[in-house]
Amino acid sequence: EDAYLVPIGRLDQILFDVYTKDVQEAGRLCDEDIKEIIECFYIKLNYEIDKTHGKSGKFESDTGQTVVLGGLDPTTGEDASNELTLICLDICEELRLTDPKIHIRLHPKTKESVWDKAVHLASLGMGFPTFDNDEAIFKALRNVGPRYYSERDILDYGISGCWEVIIPGLTSFRQCCNFDMLQVLEWTLNRGRFFRDIRRTSSGPFEDPAQWGIDLGDPKGFMNFSELLRAYKKQLRFAVMMNAYHII
Repeated sequence: EDAYLVPIGRLDQILFDVYTKDVQEAGRLCDEDIKEIIECFYIKLNYEIDKTHGKSGKFESDTGQTVVLGGLDPTTGEDASNELTLICLDICEELRLTDPKIHIRLHPKTKESVWDKAVHLASLGMGFPTFDNDEAIFKALRNVGPRYYSERDILDYGISGCWEVIIPGLTSFRQCCNFDMLQVLEWTLNRGRFFRDIRRTSSGPFEDPAQWGIDLGDPKGFMNFSELLRAYKKQLRFAVMMNAYHII
């Protein structure tokens, strides 16, 4: 509770072993039972934007909680969509709730039944599912290099927030890192400070609580735009590093 931007992950993969044991092997539950359980879970994810429970106003639209469906199996590299993939999409159509946001991972091996269900859901005008191109995202993650992610990690990627790619269990996600590129320009033009006096309430990289960026000297000393651009890029590198370590 009181949470937002929670990447729930690949729900059809996380629950599939339990689904198999309860429905297909033991027969303790049927598909309708499973639907009801997941429906209750989806409803609970909307608690923070429910205007009836006394906490309205904290979130005006949604909480950015995200479920990812489909994609590839990180072990076999084959299509990972299953019965739960279709059940989760059916629930979205039936409930038509704000949360969770649904992402469908698509690739050349995606089953036609999953394509049909996802396209139908998109046609209803609810704004989801979001279609994630596995091949394009795989290429981007591989460009990061094996220093960070193994091939298994890449095949198992998820989504957080609106569309930010994460690796479940490995990615420390902070929405946008409060990063503002115009703010970086302001620091470049004002020796690492805001034009109006803004003091820190928590410790930062400098002893001076009003110092947010690095002091690159009096901007009047820049002889041309190229010098300003070089200074801005230096300030930008500093801001990215500080955000990466959650300092600013």
